[in-house]
Amino acid sequence: MRVPHIGPKAVERLLKARQQARIVDLTQLRALGISRPEDLAPYVLLDGRPAAAAWLALFPGA
Repeated sequence: MRVPHIGPKAVERLLKARQQARIVDLTQLRALGISRPEDLAPYVLLDGRPAAAAWLALFPGA
């Protein structure tokens, strides 16, 4: 599976980070060097929930 805006090195960092702890928000993805974490929202779970739902919750009424 290919995910937009994420390369093999970023995937390695993401997988390694997931072994250490849960990823609970998109800012953690930015800290891993992923420049546009909002583009990954449809593809990742944050704290066990779809990231897209978490992202949309930031903008009620959108």
